[in-house]
Amino acid sequence: MDWSLLLGAGIGIVATIVGGIGLELAKNWAKRKGKIEMYCIAALDYGGTQIRIRLQVKNLTQSDYIIRNIQLVEINEKYDVVKTYGQKSKTTEPIPGLIIRQPKIDGDEGEFSFVIYPRSIKELPLDFDNYYERQDMEIELDNELVDTYENVYSEINIDKLALQYFDEQDKIITLQIEVGKNDWIKLESIIR
Repeated sequence: MDWSLLLGAGIGIVATIVGGIGLELAKNWAKRKGKIEMYCIAALDYGGTQIRIRLQVKNLTQSDYIIRNIQLVEINEKYDVVKTYGQKSKTTEPIPGLIIRQPKIDGDEGEFSFVIYPRSIKELPLDFDNYYERQDMEIELDNELVDTYENVYSEINIDKLALQYFDEQDKIITLQIEVGKNDWIKLESIIR
């Protein structure tokens, strides 16, 4: 039996398998090569009761980029989350004076989750409600006390606002934003 022939065939099989795996890894690396760029315009609306954000995502890779469950958060100096803002509620007034607030459906299945396709730009409208609490009070009207209430909104620290989301690898990404600028501001460039 010629062992050199058998050894040569074995080496050929191993080289083919290793080469195939290496080629597949190189193709996947090349597909994900590129960068994700994000731009943002953020503003306070309705006296600070809503935060309106327009996020523009530019995917310069050859693969989909997933943004899952975007939240607006307030962060401290250590970038720890100290407050989370809710998605904007849909407000309806079927009868004058009766206001009904319902969750707003946005993105996919009611979450702010999006897929950004390869070599594309997508603009994401994100609206958030500022927290408020109902404060009961009495006022005097025609010498009679009337029970009523007012909504008291929390203060927004616009210097510490950030968008936070999970990417396709379930990594938490936090991007600090600037509120009140009228131009698109580049948030972050994620090198892949």
